[in-house]
This record gives sequence, C-alpha cells and structure tokens, in this order.
Amino acid sequence: MNTTGGVTGYDLILDSVDRGGVLKLAKRPYSEIKSDPVTVSLDKVYNLKVEAVGGSFNCYLDGVLMFTGSDSTYHSGQFGIFGFNGTLQFDNLRAVAQ
Repeated sequence: MNTTGGVTGYDLILDSVDRGGVLKLAKRPYSEIKSDPVTVSLDKVYNLKVEAVGGSFNCYLDGVLMFTGSDSTYHSGQFGIFGFNGTLQFDNLRAVAQ
C-alpha cells in the first residue's frame, strides 16, 4: 500500500513466527504501527483486507476487523504484494481506488 519502489510504504503482515503469530501493520523503513496476536496455521487459507483512506487504516483477517491504525507519512504510491520464506498463493487480489 502506498509504496515507492518497494523501499518505503506500508505493509500488512501475517507472521507465523513473530510472537507466536501476529497480524501487524507496519511502515518502511520498518516501524510497527499496530498489531494483534493471532494463531497462524501454515496450511490454512486466509483472507486479508486493508481499507486505507487518507492516513487511516482498517485491517481485517477473515472478514473480522482486527484493528485500526493511523499514520500520515505516505500519501501516494503503488500497490504491491510479497511473501517471505515460504510458498504463497494469491487469489482474487484487487486494489480499488476511491
């Protein structure tokens, strides 16, 4: 979300290792904005959703609002997605500008 060349921007991270499982919103260079502990199973399908309007973020896991966060560092940029240290599959991926 709002990334410039992949160096700066925001990330919604579903992490199975950190703190035993966590969903977190962070900005790059890395600084955690908000997080919530979750149980992460490596063989389960998850639905992630971010609503980003201005400097406000609503972060959802499987249709449930997990937390809201705010940060106004980055106002524009590009949409990106990545995986780290594993095999991931993305289906029904979409970005909508309002």
